[in-house]
Amino acid sequence: MATYEAYLENSDSGACMAHVPDLPGCFVAAADRERALARLPAAIQAYLAHLQTHGESWDMPQSIEVAVVEEKERSGPFHPDDRAALFEHDRRPLSRDEIERYLDLAAYNRADLLALVRGLSNTMLAWRPRPEAMSIGRILAHIGRAELWYISRITEVDASAPDWRELPGRQFLTLARDMLVECFRSLSDEQLTAVTHPPISSGANREPWTARKALRRMLEHEREHAAHIEEVLFDWRKDLMARLAATRSSFVWQLVALDEETLKGAPLFNGETEGAWTAKDIVAHVAAWDELYGQRTGLVGQGRAAEITSVDLETRNAVVTEERRDWTLDEAVKALNIARDDYLVALGGLSDRELHRRYKLPWGTRTAPATWARWRFRHDDRHTKDLLKWRDQAKPRPAAGPKAVLQAALESGRSEMLATAALVSASERQTRPVCGVWTLKDVLGHVADWEWYGVEKLDGPPSRRSLDIRFRGIQDWNEAHAAARKDQPWDEVWSDFQAARLAMGQLLEKMSQDDLAQPFTVPWSRKWTVYRWIHLWLHHEREHAADLRDNLDLPRWPRRLKHFG
Repeated sequence: MATYEAYLENSDSGACMAHVPDLPGCFVAAADRERALARLPAAIQAYLAHLQTHGESWDMPQSIEVAVVEEKERSGPFHPDDRAALFEHDRRPLSRDEIERYLDLAAYNRADLLALVRGLSNTMLAWRPRPEAMSIGRILAHIGRAELWYISRITEVDASAPDWRELPGRQFLTLARDMLVECFRSLSDEQLTAVTHPPISSGANREPWTARKALRRMLEHEREHAAHIEEVLFDWRKDLMARLAATRSSFVWQLVALDEETLKGAPLFNGETEGAWTAKDIVAHVAAWDELYGQRTGLVGQGRAAEITSVDLETRNAVVTEERRDWTLDEAVKALNIARDDYLVALGGLSDRELHRRYKLPWGTRTAPATWARWRFRHDDRHTKDLLKWRDQAKPRPAAGPKAVLQAALESGRSEMLATAALVSASERQTRPVCGVWTLKDVLGHVADWEWYGVEKLDGPPSRRSLDIRFRGIQDWNEAHAAARKDQPWDEVWSDFQAARLAMGQLLEKMSQDDLAQPFTVPWSRKWTVYRWIHLWLHHEREHAADLRDNLDLPRWPRRLKHFG
């Protein structure tokens, strides 16, 4: 067992930062003291592993014990301009050898940081998960500016210091680091032991500093923001997955409430007959391009990018169209589902960093899997517009469409909801309003309640297939069921949400095409069918996914759906 000394600083809110000064740069921030101490052993293990990756030889302890030796109240750099504690450890005289050790550790941090952002496009450097969030480019600038600030805590900053607003981010980082290294190596013996109280812009909060504290905080700060950049990259992936799911759901939505003859036989574009694409042909075409990029992304993940072969766009489209012209609609839909599943598996095999890494392809082009991923949702969106234009112009008659299309629409609609819900952080699922006063937990419970109601009305003899809730009673029904779920824990609601869709899917699986065309009694129409009843739940879920995106303020997302049939 290894024992490490921990130094704690606690804010008025109860948040805690736990530091291990004997491992400079190792720290944990948590919502309270208990969680910070609980997480510290894992952070120490990760820190030692980090040193090993940089060639240092460390025996990894089997177990770690933490001993709290000092604790400061009402401090902690949890937000900009907060006071950072000066511990007794920070007051110890700093030797020249120790300075070099701190700078070696800083070099490790910087190598990791640059590897993390290497190859990121300017678009990615400027991307933000939320309007108020920092982009990766701003985080890099912030790290460089902070290093100049740490210098100013001990001595004056040279007048030749670089301006982050006038230089590319990586160049500014390099110049700021060079200045910090030169500054700390040139400190006098007196400066290495002095306690300073430099003013801040407001003139208040004269925080005590030493050279040791400045170097400790510099290491912690860069590691903190490297983790911040990893969070941004993860958020980008979540946004990508949500866009892929939403555009695919919107694409499949254009196929619902149309019979197989229309989907297979009606030319898609006015004025074209022989050789014209049908909706079925577009489905097969979209599947083919998912297949290609699933294969390419898989090769990249296996380190075999050199095996990727070039294709000509027009030639490939012509070949695919000819090869798949005689496919049935079921074959096209099955290929669409399998191709997307395979593509997502390949995408999941890449780390967030690998997703943005640019690879040189055999014909000389450099590109990243993230670029291919953007092409995928843009491709879906382009053909969604084609199908929507066709429906608006041809006005095909609504019908109880093929079961395979309805199943694909339900699956893609559920994927859309799940991927959109994943954009809400775990800490906000039960607190952040996303639909009026409803939270994500409330919305998912609401969707589940209606799906259970839908299953109830279908699971039994045809005589039970009738609606017993009138429009005027829907709001009361919603409020009563929401109240019943109010005190349910998240896990229980989540499990019920999944179970309701599973029950609906199993019920649909047992139905024949004739079953879907059977009548379903509603007070306002004699033309409803079982197909339209199930279709209603798809529409309901997609509406709530769109509402969720609106409340999360996500730009440039698929348009609102039309209610077909």
